[in-house]
Amino acid sequence: MPPFLVKDREDNLDALRRSFRAGSENVAGWPSVIYLEATAVCNLRCPMCPTIIGLPREPYRTSTFDLNLLPKVEPALPFVRRAFLSGGGEPLLHPRLFEIVRLLKRHGVEVHFNSNATLLTPERAAEIVASGVDTIPFSIDGATPETYAKIRVGG
Repeated sequence: MPPFLVKDREDNLDALRRSFRAGSENVAGWPSVIYLEATAVCNLRCPMCPTIIGLPREPYRTSTFDLNLLPKVEPALPFVRRAFLSGGGEPLLHPRLFEIVRLLKRHGVEVHFNSNATLLTPERAAEIVASGVDTIPFSIDGATPETYAKIRVGG
């Protein structure tokens, strides 16, 4: 079944399951989960992070998700169940993060992203709640301030 024939999220999920069970190389449905990296920029330099381990930083590691790309993603959103806005960067650095969140939520998509929480302010916390973000795991490694400082460099 071509993706344009599925009518809603449940029908899409059924089409994806049928394709998987059949071992089909051509998937009959829209993606049910999407990953949109809000930004590749991070305010920390954690030693275990792949973004700082000998990888070229320009231009990728200084980029943010371009909102002009949203119209290309939007046709799939009625079929998407979940969106992750994390990648190698700190999502709270994206200046228009909550516009992205609100668009996804208007389409009924669950929204998730990871954060190091160092940029969390009372205003941002209120905006997170108001925008409808579903989950945010906070990376706060370290049982002591000394361990945290070694792991979350710059935090």
